[in-house]
Amino acid sequence: MDERSLAEKWEAQASTWACWTRTPGHDHQFAYNWMAFLDLGCGEGRAGAALKQRGHRVTGVDLSPSLARLAEETGAYHDIVLADAAALPFEDASFDLVLAFMSLQDMDDAAGAVREAARVAGAAAISASVPAHAATSLERICFLP
Repeated sequence: MDERSLAEKWEAQASTWACWTRTPGHDHQFAYNWMAFLDLGCGEGRAGAALKQRGHRVTGVDLSPSLARLAEETGAYHDIVLADAAALPFEDASFDLVLAFMSLQDMDDAAGAVREAARVAGAAAISASVPAHAATSLERICFLP
């Protein structure tokens, strides 16, 4: 049995994940009317990039240093914070909206992350989690010619 935490497992897969998620046309568009977003479990940064294109100010949080670095490379984020989503280093009601896109299912303490999202969200907290494709999709996109 693999005893690594989910954060450690994500750290080990950061570059493969980024290859898959940065495939052109991979994601649908994000269209919201709030301005200050917290991208909870921001990963490699695709949600933040889509939100910034629409004029939103986005702060990203991730526990994986490699994924946070990849998110920072997008240039989409006002700030990137390395932190556990279940123990956010922000004041109450710091954001208009907290978005957990493709992330809650991969957190060691998802319930704690939801509690923290509610605490730091001023207007609303939402999750737009979508099940990931099978690992074979990653292999097909990232490793095969």
